[in-house]
Amino acid sequence: MNWLRNNSWVYIVSLIFIFCIGFYCGKMEQIAAHREMMQQNDKWEETEICIQQRFFITGEVQQPGLYEFQKEICLMDAIQMAGGLTDKADLQSVNPARVVRNGEKIEIPSYVEMNQDIVNENNVLQPQTSSKININTATLSDLMQLPNIGASRAQDILDYRQTVGSFVSIEEIMQVSGIGPKTFASFQDLICIDGSG
Repeated sequence: MNWLRNNSWVYIVSLIFIFCIGFYCGKMEQIAAHREMMQQNDKWEETEICIQQRFFITGEVQQPGLYEFQKEICLMDAIQMAGGLTDKADLQSVNPARVVRNGEKIEIPSYVEMNQDIVNENNVLQPQTSSKININTATLSDLMQLPNIGASRAQDILDYRQTVGSFVSIEEIMQVSGIGPKTFASFQDLICIDGSG
């Protein structure tokens, strides 16, 4: 008891030391808990931002629809998410390495449609390419299929043929009023006079 009374300062210092340790440990726990909570909030915010990234894919894929992505992806990744390509897909007309943008609509075309478009375009630009038009037997509508030949010019060709007779060469068509070398050059590969086209 005398020792405790004589050494009371040791007791006080011990209590202060213990209190400081307890305070320090409690503070560290608070800091750790706050840090963990901040990290969790960052993860939630990051997840929320990632969920907002979407794209819509249609066309020649197995499972067209709306998909979400959480990081930067390329078109091939998007195709794989949609179940892959169908047998009709034309991958040559798209760039599978390009980056997919948020909110983008992607359409994978069909090679059948692409080929049909080419056929239609060729039919418009070059009518009757598989069978030349015989200018000695062609009707008014046949002649109007030629480039730069309208109804009036086609009738002039028929009138010339009625008046002069059959053409003896395709170049003779330039004798028709209004058909010069430039007009003739635009359809000379599309006409014939003997039906062998």
